[in-house]
Amino acid sequence: MDQLSFGRRLRALRRQKALSQAELGGTTLSASHISLLESGKRPPTDEVLVKLAARLGISAVELVGDTGVTVPQPPLDASMETSLLLHRARLALLTGDPQAALDRFTALSGDGSAAPALLAEALLGRAEALEALGQLAEAARLRQEWLDAFGTQQDDCVGRIEVVLGLLRCRRESGDLPEAARLAEEALRSAESLGLAETPAGLELAALVAELRWDVGQGAAAAELLGWAVAVTDRLPGRDDWARAYDAAADAARAAGRMGHAVALAQRSVDICRSGDGGCPLARLRVAATAVLLRHGSLPGDGSPRSLEPALRELRAWGSPADIAAAETAHAGLLLAAGDAARARDAARSALERVGPSWRRLRAHALLALGRAMWTLGEHGSAEHFEEAAAELTGLGADRQSAGAYLELAELYESDGDVRSALICYRRASAVAGLLPADGMAHQEERDGLRSS
Repeated sequence: MDQLSFGRRLRALRRQKALSQAELGGTTLSASHISLLESGKRPPTDEVLVKLAARLGISAVELVGDTGVTVPQPPLDASMETSLLLHRARLALLTGDPQAALDRFTALSGDGSAAPALLAEALLGRAEALEALGQLAEAARLRQEWLDAFGTQQDDCVGRIEVVLGLLRCRRESGDLPEAARLAEEALRSAESLGLAETPAGLELAALVAELRWDVGQGAAAAELLGWAVAVTDRLPGRDDWARAYDAAADAARAAGRMGHAVALAQRSVDICRSGDGGCPLARLRVAATAVLLRHGSLPGDGSPRSLEPALRELRAWGSPADIAAAETAHAGLLLAAGDAARARDAARSALERVGPSWRRLRAHALLALGRAMWTLGEHGSAEHFEEAAAELTGLGADRQSAGAYLELAELYESDGDVRSALICYRRASAVAGLLPADGMAHQEERDGLRSS
């Protein structure tokens, strides 16, 4: 092996891509490691060769060139074994066995001879499995690793949006709302620049941006964005229309000279007609629009519980437990508005049963829906659900939403004539909103004898 020749070739390829040593290494190889490779002081392992090739967007054979470094070629039976493991990992994920999927994707990730495309898929598979297992912070980390290592090398711009959506979803639930909101706005602008605003992926991204705007207190901006997105979906009633939206984006990409993107988008337009889960992005949009606009008071259409049933059916058939829980929570809001508090309570309880404690934001909104329904039915314990949800929202950084939960509970107490409990909630809302120091609120409650049990 001629390590010096390889190092010179690696440096030249890196400079051609205008990458620094740190950028080439990404999150898996340090800049000092790259420096040692380029100076010929450290031989590249098979795993390092695969990672470097992926970062440079070339094959391992192209990376090695004529430097004498050996690129291991797996035998045919090993390649077939890898393909079998990949299919079985996907199947485990799709059939509700995320732990088996995680084990299989992890085994694939450790295959140093695997192609970069397979390693990329295995990395995303691990992230999806971890998300299904409720390990959201780790799922977010792996998606960020994928974006750093493979994101700029992918022609499938829709696939990249889907990875970003998963990353933002996990970061939002993990308590990083302001940063998630900033990154979501950047992603939306990028999607718009690629002509993807009116495609299912772009619309789903718009829905997530709107929810994050609502979380950080930008209610009017959230409602405006959702109003536009819903109007677009009304013009795209079926899968044929969604496919044509991707086809139009492919045509625009071709005209702009982005042929790789054009081909990937054209493939999307074909795949969406074949796959059963093609409606999930727009179903998620309908759910987000219902959840936000119902609280904003600007729900489009008749606002009946039936209006959300198509999205519920779509997500129950093809969505994740978190998707279904979000839909059931929004449905609970519509049922309560229609006067069916008992069904609203059952829908909210079902939502809470579907997701574990890692889904903090989702559970907070389900708790609020349950608290509203139980209060309407006169059932004990409803106030505890409001308080638990408010505390969770505060922990996530959604202070405006937390204050709103306390205000809502205060108004319910006041309507029942319980002025003392209402005053406690008004003070808590003021403290969360920064209008009253939290320690001052506690001391005032103790002086007035208003401390709740």
